[in-house]
Amino acid sequence: WNACAFAAAALCFCPAVAMKIKGHKSKKQKTSLKYNIQKRVREHKRRVKKEAKKLGLKKKVRKDPGIPNSLPWKADLLADIERKKAKRDEEIAEKRAQAKSKAKQDREEQTKKERSKKA
Repeated sequence: WNACAFAAAALCFCPAVAMKIKGHKSKKQKTSLKYNIQKRVREHKRRVKKEAKKLGLKKKVRKDPGIPNSLPWKADLLADIERKKAKRDEEIAEKRAQAKSKAKQDREEQTKKERSKKA
């Protein structure tokens, strides 16, 4: 092989000449097909939600980011939150105590009725 033969071979096998440039495929679609796809997706999501509801799965609850340190009134805010929590806990404890005493009274009344029926 001589230099002219290499040059001729290179010209014949030039990628730009030999290969046809392909354009990208169009994303155009019929509107009926587009809406059909949307409908199928909507139905699929509905079925998935329904199954999750049957199984008792719940959405993941986002974690509370908290109070940023840059807030100048952060200490007051935290103290206020703590007070509200303590108050809520007291109310819950009070309600439980009332419910407990009411249940005890109901049981005593029930036993009195049963004893009076036997006698």
